[in-house]
Parts: sequence; C-alpha cells; structure tokens
Amino acid sequence: MKKTVEVTMTFEVELDIADEHLTPESIAEFESFMFDVGGSQDGIFKYVASQFADQSDPRFVEGVGKAEWEKTCDPDAEAAIKYQVRNLEVDAEVME
Repeated sequence: MKKTVEVTMTFEVELDIADEHLTPESIAEFESFMFDVGGSQDGIFKYVASQFADQSDPRFVEGVGKAEWEKTCDPDAEAAIKYQVRNLEVDAEVME
C-alpha cells in the first residue's frame, strides 16, 4: 500500500557557526559559488537553519562545512557548525 502523508514541522535550531565562516571575506566567497545572502551573517544563519528542514542528515551543510550536535560526547574539531534543535512540533496527515 502506498499513501502520501503531509508532514508539517515547526522547530527552533540554535546555531553556533565558527567565526571564520562569518567574516565579510568568507561570506563573499560563499556568495561567489553558492548564492547571494545579502552579504550578511544573518543570511548565512538562515541558510544553515533551512538545511535542517531540507535534508535528513544535518552532518554537512554545503558551502559552510561539517555540523554536529552541540552536546556530542565526541566533538569533531573540524565541525564549523554546532546545533541544537528545540521546541520540535510535528503534525502528520494522511492524504487521500
């Protein structure tokens, strides 16, 4: 049996992005091969946060680097992003 299920998720993602990825030079480099984020740090934060909704495995964000859960017991020194998901709400509805 095959059915389509509409899933709506609302959550907050607390992000800690390494400072070297938030300099004007790094943002300009990001924009040169990814897309325009208005030259702002907030643009990078919005992009990274959106990737948690767009992919099932948030261990890598294209254009920024490795990501890991903030409270991991085995931290990766190369992780550019530390994250924590908060206030997760999920609603699912089976469509006909």
